This record gives sequence, structure tokens and C-alpha cells, in this order.
Amino acid sequence: MLSLLAWIALSLFWFTSALKKLFSFQLFKEVVGKYTVSRAIGMPYQAHIVILLELCISLLFVFAETQKLGFILSIALFAFYAVAISVNILKGEVNFDCGCSFPIQSSNSKLSWKNVWLDLAMISIFSGIYWAISPTNIGVVIVPVYAFSVFAVLIYFSITKLKNNLSIYKTED
Repeated sequence: MLSLLAWIALSLFWFTSALKKLFSFQLFKEVVGKYTVSRAIGMPYQAHIVILLELCISLLFVFAETQKLGFILSIALFAFYAVAISVNILKGEVNFDCGCSFPIQSSNSKLSWKNVWLDLAMISIFSGIYWAISPTNIGVVIVPVYAFSVFAVLIYFSITKLKNNLSIYKTED
């Protein structure tokens, strides 16, 4: 089982992320509106929902009964972030702040594959920890399959984008 310090760190990870977004809420709200996925969903209050979800995940890691749910929601949120960023990169819409709140990123981080790979790394880390604390749970199968599915979709889109970019260089005989 994870030590108390590890649970506090997981809780603080999401809490500080939500606070950073909350303290620069107007900017974060504008950033969320620039994502293609956000425009496609068309749901009002998306920025509010993201912050609320991050705060809820933070609280889930505080209580032993809800920590597994915290991992599942963390993985799902990182997957959503990775897909949203990937869609914008593939559409060429990258010239805005990513809205990310990782401590190792600058606040002016533009959309790039680095953001996607960081989200995928976090999916892997959270999946690994979840797997370690739930060895008899069905999550042992679901979480890695879910993480692999996200990797597969992103690789497919990357290859498709690469093929499309290379096809513009073909010449007709």
C-alpha cells in the first residue's frame, strides 16, 4: 500500500493543478474554448467542470475508500487531455497556451507532442500504481487496455497525418 506521503502527493498534484487554473480562470476559460474538442462538444461551463473534476480527484485521494476511483478518473482525464491536444496538433491549431498545469511546464507552453507524451506518461504512471494497489481487481485488465487504446489511437492519427503530409510531395507521371 502507498504511504501516507504518497497519497498526499497525489492529492496535492490535482489540487495545485486546479488552483493554478482557478487563479488564472479567465485565461484558462479562453484556452479551453480554443480546443477543437471543446468546440465540438459545445458544452457550457467546460472550464468550470475541468477545475471541479480536478478538485474532486484531489479529494478522492484523501480517503482510502475512494482512492481507486481517483486513479480511474485521473487516467480518464489525462487521456482526454492527450486526445484534445492531439486533435489540435493534427489540425495545425497549436498557437495558444496549452492550459496545462504540470509543475515542470512553463505557463506559456504551446501545444506540442511533448504535452501529449507527458499525458501518456502520466497515464502509464497512474495505471501502474493502480495496477499495483488493485492486483485482484478487474481494473488490472481495464486500465492497461484503456491506456493502450489511447496510445494506439494517437499513433494511428500520427501515421495518418504523416502520410497526408508526405502525399503532397508526390508527383504525377
